[in-house]
Amino acid sequence: MKIRLALLMLVLCSCPAAAQDMPLSQIIKEGEGWRLAATIANPLHLSRIGGYMVRTRSGYVYSTHQGHKVVFVTSPDGQRSKVELPVAEPTGLILTPEDERLVVADAAGKSLWSFRVENNGTLTGGEPYYALFLRRGETRSEARMLDFDTAGRLYVATKEGVQILDPTGRLCGVLVNPSNEPIDQMRFGNPNWQQLLIRCGASWYSRPLLAKGPVETETSKKP
Repeated sequence: MKIRLALLMLVLCSCPAAAQDMPLSQIIKEGEGWRLAATIANPLHLSRIGGYMVRTRSGYVYSTHQGHKVVFVTSPDGQRSKVELPVAEPTGLILTPEDERLVVADAAGKSLWSFRVENNGTLTGGEPYYALFLRRGETRSEARMLDFDTAGRLYVATKEGVQILDPTGRLCGVLVNPSNEPIDQMRFGNPNWQQLLIRCGASWYSRPLLAKGPVETETSKKP
């Protein structure tokens, strides 16, 4: 545990651009760390999530697929189109809480791209909005799963662990991966949507937070 905390502090001290207005102390509980989710009640009672496919309340579906540098768009009436992306390896997607923007992760880069979602479902104004932490000399973030908390902070599963970014795109800190296996799933769960759950290989881990994840509704479920 002491080694994990030391690694977390090392990562945070290596991030000069870390957000000062949303410190990690406002997000995590002091003295709490990752533990196997088998010790948590109802570990799979989960919140709204980002994934490789997301749907707006108006019925537009956006998805990414391995080997394609595009976002596929399906309209409510089944019409399909695609949006070319300026990223090398698009992976996870998530919509902002009001479906105003679509955030796209790039496993091969250090930035997450943000696009404006127009009323007709088209994506415009793409920009590299969120900057992830990478160790010196590395170019791949392996960013995949995404989720927001109720304060608008973005949680990103990367090879370093779960990186947390504030609404302006700045890094708050990194929750170091408790396993040698990469994170392939990430969720908020009960009680009170203040548990962050990740899956590494065959194991789920849970970490209690001060932050709160969004409560899932029928319109926010993954298709």
